[in-house]
Amino acid sequence: MNREEIQKLEAGRVLDSLIADKLMGFKAIKFLKLYPTRCSGIPSTSDREEKRILIPLYSLILEDAWKLFKKLREIDSHWCPSIYWDDDDGDSDGYWSVVLHYYGETVEEYKSYSAYADTEALAICRAIMMYLDDVK
Repeated sequence: MNREEIQKLEAGRVLDSLIADKLMGFKAIKFLKLYPTRCSGIPSTSDREEKRILIPLYSLILEDAWKLFKKLREIDSHWCPSIYWDDDDGDSDGYWSVVLHYYGETVEEYKSYSAYADTEALAICRAIMMYLDDVK
């Protein structure tokens, strides 16, 4: 997926499932007959004890999207996410912008991944997908 395709991703269960699988370590199980818009997930565990839970609404609810920032920091404390509102000094309707900075141990390790959207949660998810696409 390229940057333009990621920037066009819409909020919803497809995006939530991708992130749950690639970042959070869930295996998605779809219940299309009963709940066409919901997905269940099984967190990956080493003790083989599997618990089914609903995948959080990462792309729709800011509180759920914030868990993605926390997960990045658990993986590596060198992550520094930022989020801000930009309306081009009043010249546009505005949008949320998210930048994921990775500082690493040396200057050479610095990377950043950015995205924007109408909502905070979707901007976070798109930035996460930029990162995930880079490390695939």
